[in-house]
Amino acid sequence: MTRFELQDRMKGRPEIAAEDYAVLEKLYILLDLDKNIFAKIVDAAGVDTLVGREQYWDRLQAADDERQLRLKYERVVQELAEVNERQSQLQDFVDNYKGVKR
Repeated sequence: MTRFELQDRMKGRPEIAAEDYAVLEKLYILLDLDKNIFAKIVDAAGVDTLVGREQYWDRLQAADDERQLRLKYERVVQELAEVNERQSQLQDFVDNYKGVKR
């Protein structure tokens, strides 16, 4: 959503400064909401209130980044266990290979 789209949806409100919009844009991306719903939130809470809470969004983003990293770690650990299991199976086959007797 552009600054002008947001401003258009909030008719009758003071113009949103570029610096404030940069903060609101991060929140818009973070929440991943419909444009109209987001505009209603901004209209109801107020630009200044939401911009003043930016520090909390940064913590939320950091927490989400940590969660994503943990999930990736858990997937990699699982994949590594599967690879080790497969390696063990192949090594057993090689160790027990006797060839074909004719």
